[in-house]
Amino acid sequence: MTGTDSLQSGVRLLLIFAWMFLSGSPASAGQAPSYRISAELDTQQKTLAATEVLSWRNPGPSPVDHMVLHIYPNRRYSQEEQDFMFRYGGYFKINPYPEGFPEKTMDVISVRQQGRGLDYEISGEEATLLTVKLPHPLKKGETAEVEIRFKLFLPHAYGRYGWHENIIKLSRWYPILAVYEKEGWNENPFFPFHRPFFSESSLYDVELTAPADQVVIHTGRKTGEERLGAVKKYRLKTDLPVREFTLALSEDYLLKEDRFGDVRIKSYYLPGDEDAALLAISDVKDLMGFYSELFGPSPYKEFSLAPVHLGYGGEQMGQMAFIDTRVYRLPKFLDKYFDFLISHETGHLWFYNLVGMNEYTQMWLEEGTNAYFNNEYLYSKYGEDADILTYPDWFNGGSVLLPRFTFKQTRMFRYLMLERSGWDHPVVDKLSSFQEPTSIFSITYGKGSRIVGMLEAVIGPETFRKVFQRIFKEYCFKNLELQDFIRICEEESGQDLSMFFEQWLYKAGRYDYAVAGVSGQNIILKNLGDIEMPAPVKVTFADQSTRTFIWDGQQKEQSIPMEGPAPIERVSIDPEETLLDVDRVDNQWPRAFHVNAVPIYWGLYDIPLFLPEDGYNIVIGPESANSGLGLKASLHRPYDWVLYSGTDYEFGEQLLHSRLGYQLKNVFRSQTSAGFELANTHDFDDGDDDLASGKVYLRQELWPAAYGVFKDNDHWTLYLIRNQRLGDRHDAIVKQEEDQYLEYSRREEAIVGAVLHLDRTGPYPDPRQGWGAHAFLESAGHFLGATQYFYRSGFDVRIIEPVSPQTRLALRVKYGWGYPRHKELFHLGGMDGLRGYQRKDVRGANIILGSAEYRFPLLPSLDISVADHLFGIESLGGVIFFDAGQSWMENFSDADFKKDVGAGLRVQVNIGSFLEKITVRLDVAQALGEPQEDTRFWFGLNHAF
Repeated sequence: MTGTDSLQSGVRLLLIFAWMFLSGSPASAGQAPSYRISAELDTQQKTLAATEVLSWRNPGPSPVDHMVLHIYPNRRYSQEEQDFMFRYGGYFKINPYPEGFPEKTMDVISVRQQGRGLDYEISGEEATLLTVKLPHPLKKGETAEVEIRFKLFLPHAYGRYGWHENIIKLSRWYPILAVYEKEGWNENPFFPFHRPFFSESSLYDVELTAPADQVVIHTGRKTGEERLGAVKKYRLKTDLPVREFTLALSEDYLLKEDRFGDVRIKSYYLPGDEDAALLAISDVKDLMGFYSELFGPSPYKEFSLAPVHLGYGGEQMGQMAFIDTRVYRLPKFLDKYFDFLISHETGHLWFYNLVGMNEYTQMWLEEGTNAYFNNEYLYSKYGEDADILTYPDWFNGGSVLLPRFTFKQTRMFRYLMLERSGWDHPVVDKLSSFQEPTSIFSITYGKGSRIVGMLEAVIGPETFRKVFQRIFKEYCFKNLELQDFIRICEEESGQDLSMFFEQWLYKAGRYDYAVAGVSGQNIILKNLGDIEMPAPVKVTFADQSTRTFIWDGQQKEQSIPMEGPAPIERVSIDPEETLLDVDRVDNQWPRAFHVNAVPIYWGLYDIPLFLPEDGYNIVIGPESANSGLGLKASLHRPYDWVLYSGTDYEFGEQLLHSRLGYQLKNVFRSQTSAGFELANTHDFDDGDDDLASGKVYLRQELWPAAYGVFKDNDHWTLYLIRNQRLGDRHDAIVKQEEDQYLEYSRREEAIVGAVLHLDRTGPYPDPRQGWGAHAFLESAGHFLGATQYFYRSGFDVRIIEPVSPQTRLALRVKYGWGYPRHKELFHLGGMDGLRGYQRKDVRGANIILGSAEYRFPLLPSLDISVADHLFGIESLGGVIFFDAGQSWMENFSDADFKKDVGAGLRVQVNIGSFLEKITVRLDVAQALGEPQEDTRFWFGLNHAF
């Protein structure tokens, strides 16, 4: 940037700053509701007693006879909500309520006006609406002042409200005024996920009494502090309106400070996290510089970052941001991801604090726009195709050994997965209408940010910038409605944008244009979706000359003549990838093929996130499988199908394993996959282990996402398996087996089966409560040339119940039935059954097993990390268990009843601070009544049941 450019930029910022304050701020501030709150916090009892005086002026036009306030701490959760919150807690690897849901949360002691008690009512299904009856109707322009006394009983909880370990966090902890609209008071419910908030920008004057050893992070600025024995009294005040008044307290907080222009940046941290706190300041300053250029500088003079036990990355608050404590422990090679988390929440200083939105019904207007501009900030800083990972010096080969992972790749990955599997959803809708919480991020943030980018392309960059400059001029400290946003876009652009917004915001439409082919000098284009939006088409001729035209997509198929100086060599729709086309493989002709010869074929290369989405992908490289080495190759149509083959040599057993498979994803536009795999094992020693096999399957996932990398999602599967022992081939004259004479070989089998898997435990991976079930049914018969037959079915049910806040009882029942009764169809011993026995020690045609495990903490807060927080040990727990069961053939009474007892350790290990978590199992078991049985030792990951 030249000196002249800098001067011009400075003048422009001053003008924008003047617009904000001359046209919006004083009027808004003068009309803003105001709160005077006197609160006393007891950190030992975890209670807060407060008196709030709320002043509100009726904006008109009609008289108002009551006021409505949200009392979010009073939220009541149904049993169904509680069960799901524990399950969903596994997505963020936390237990949302370590001691269970609180029974007592908030007492409204009195509501008064000028010393006179007022009638009030607590209502709503979730009990979060406080309706106050005014003594007389409040006319337009008149002001009412209401005093509310209340007491809070702070829950032990992750999230924005409550306490955990040594930190107290208070967001929307006081009765907060609902937004008064033309239709009356907005009574949005408090949905338990994301941010169901909508509030007026208000002024605050707060007097807080808290123990003197507490460091207080707060909205506004501190105007006074007084020591009164063991407590301090703080006077806190906002000079400009804010959306809420937020607090975080801990005796362990430390502080680093810096400035960006007139803004004082306060980065708090816990001992050991100083480097992360300094990095956070740098990222905040960079984001403020970027947003100030676009929208004008922040008028707030202070901005704070508060580390709390949030349970997820971060969340915007009043003039501050909550950041999860685990974010400060991210490995340094994730510094760019750290920047993303910090900068995204800092961006909400503009999109939420300055300009407010209805987050319950119009979340896109806040999150989608902020996500778009935050992405632009990251692209400008690192480059659109920059690797997110910054490998340490000791792992310089990381960029070669691992697939590339860029910001551009990640922006739409989760949305494209959902869209293809039938979980798409209109971007603008009530928060409660989203079928599953993680879809909020994919649709509102991912798809939503791309919609903002397309809007910029439609109206042009200069007009786009004017739209947002006008928004921050006219709606500073106010609430922006979506219709007003659309109106401003149309006024500034001079375009009718109704079709654009209708298609992209209010419908779950599919945008999918394709180049079907080229016939001579004719281009055949298709609209395979249901959204019509003009797209640029670039034609390249054999002499490398080009021509570009716009196709409106109004016809489902259209042949377009394209006379040129030479034959057509290449055609591309939307070559700059501006539009949200859900399938870019067919956007060009001829189709693109990307060949990637990799040094090691990891499973990551089979995930669409790591594959270019604008063509077919061929991946080939050496792999390690089956305890040996080999080669794998695959052909992918990202998100749609994969064809793969591999060969591996197992040196110790002298076995050559080969396989060829195909998987078709998203069958019927649902979370259903179908596929087959053919496999062959060749024994170079004596041929005894030669085996050819094949399987065909159909599997449907029953939930949008598993809440852990190592957690199996709810699903059902249908499958057909055929095994043949190559050394014992039969011709047509060989009779099928006579089961009363032949031993069951487990080779000459043709099996049809079905599986149902459900898991309602949570949170993952150390469930506190819930249930899970796994059931299957198999039939092997004399078809496809098989010589074996049997029938078997079974179920495995697990129940986990809390005994106390820190202990739980896990129960399991496993049953298997088989026929014919002389065949050994089940194994009952081993780590997943009778732990006092080896896997094949207990076998039969039928089995039954019961297990009980008591789990308790030993060292609940270890907080040990190694390798720059790449791995961390969070806690150590203990278990004692008892297993009992038996297997039998013909008669239940003929078999021995087996029992064992044991003890074990459960080590909670995190990967990358909070990116993933696993439970390491170490068990020792001894069979009862059988002294000849050795003591068994087992090692595994996650719980046995």
